[in-house]
Amino acid sequence: MFPLTCLNKSEGTNSSSLNLQISTAPLTFSFSIISNEPPFVSDLKGPNIWGLWEYDVVEVFLQPRNTIKNESAPYFEFQLSPKSQKFSLEVLKPRIQFFSPLDIRWTGESNINENSWYAEFHFDDPLFKNTTELYFGAYAILGKDNRNYYSLDPFDSVIDFHRPKKFHNISSYLL
Repeated sequence: MFPLTCLNKSEGTNSSSLNLQISTAPLTFSFSIISNEPPFVSDLKGPNIWGLWEYDVVEVFLQPRNTIKNESAPYFEFQLSPKSQKFSLEVLKPRIQFFSPLDIRWTGESNINENSWYAEFHFDDPLFKNTTELYFGAYAILGKDNRNYYSLDPFDSVIDFHRPKKFHNISSYLL
């Protein structure tokens, strides 16, 4: 398991403990979140919920590249809430050109306990089969009033997840 690090520790909030495990066949991202407070959940409904990031979510960004330096290639953002609500985008240019909803084969499910939750993304789309050329980012946004932002990169000091240059080659993280 790989820990996610809190990037901003908001005053007056409790930090959570987040861990990530990645496996293949199909490509699966499993998040384990333990907190001192219950998850902040939404009652929004729909197949692709815009604004889901205003509540507790874990996020996976996936970018197929034909070379390591092809950071400008389109990438995908996937979010999953504690109540298994989903959101996804294809991003051509961060914050400028993006599309939603997607016709990408993926599923997500979550389980909530009192102060913890578990979320799992499954990607069965052929686009994500070649893991030697697949780059990713793993993040979380947690908390109600004072939001905390988590990243797989413990040395990140910028809270902006839409930076493909910070994505990791997935082959280094597979079990």
